[in-house]
Amino acid sequence: MPIEGGEEVRVLDDAVTWYNWRLSRDGIYFVKRTDQNARIQYFDRATHKKTSVFTLNKESGDGFTLSPDGKSALFAQTEFAESSVMLMKNFQ
Repeated sequence: MPIEGGEEVRVLDDAVTWYNWRLSRDGIYFVKRTDQNARIQYFDRATHKKTSVFTLNKESGDGFTLSPDGKSALFAQTEFAESSVMLMKNFQ
């Protein structure tokens, strides 16, 4: 919604989760997941254009942050997807 008031406009779609975006001085950096991979993209507030910044070569994890100066980003990638289920009997 513009600061001056007016109508709301959606700028990011539902594929962007709440923990995978950060505001910068002039826009929004976010992680957009697709079926094959994920991309870090940038939404420019002035032009309303989205541009790809970086393509992750592995599945993205949860979490994304941006340095205060906007020059560095930290994001999670999944090295391998594996889990173990253990049954413990007589656990106290």
